Amino acid sequence: MKYKITLSILLLLSGLSLAQEYKVGPEDVIRVTFWQQPELNTVAKVTQDGKISLPVIGEVQTSGLTTEELSKTILEKISFYNRNISQATVTVMEYNSLKIFIQGQVLNPGKYTFEVIPNVWDLIREAGGPSESADLSRVEIIRGTGSESGKSEIVNLKRLQEKEELDKLPHL
Repeated sequence: MKYKITLSILLLLSGLSLAQEYKVGPEDVIRVTFWQQPELNTVAKVTQDGKISLPVIGEVQTSGLTTEELSKTILEKISFYNRNISQATVTVMEYNSLKIFIQGQVLNPGKYTFEVIPNVWDLIREAGGPSESADLSRVEIIRGTGSESGKSEIVNLKRLQEKEELDKLPHL
């Protein structure tokens, strides 16, 4: 009896490509630091509606912004209250908004988060690799969000490995 590795994919930021800079999303944890006023430094988790709360300025919309764009937005808002602050730095501490769930015949099934979504083979390796009973000729990818939500795709990973064509793996 052959088994399959099933990947349930949940991409909360659709359309992210390798060439794009990471954009902050819900559940990411970010650190905001102010060089001139370190007592305002904050670590915050982005809410489901894409906001964080900062001292003095309150809620700030973060989702969909790069760290550089968010730094500029925060600096604009805080300079209204304190013109002496000329630098705000935003760092993503935990990349939680891009999630992939992997289940089936891998050694460590579960939820994985990434700054950049890997290809299918790298994801399987991240999950400890395939189990001995895994059938790599029938890896199923199930898309979780976006326009392809619920779509299933079967990939013959074994054949692509044998032909050294891992560059032809579908994008997750």
